[in-house]
Amino acid sequence: MLVDPTAATEVLTRPVRVELRGEHTRGTTVVDRRDNRGPGRPEDTAVRLVLGVDRDRVVREVLDGVLAVVS
Repeated sequence: MLVDPTAATEVLTRPVRVELRGEHTRGTTVVDRRDNRGPGRPEDTAVRLVLGVDRDRVVREVLDGVLAVVS
């Protein structure tokens, strides 16, 4: 996360690919959210997906950062 990775409350690591041949999906980022890792599932394509954050904490940290620049 941009502000503070520890503010994430739910994180999944999943394979991600960019579709280059699809007729309707060309250029689309495709995330495989199934939890079926194994052969043929290279970890080098995996990314961390943040599905939940501590909203109050993130808002407070962003506002504190903005106010520090403005002051």
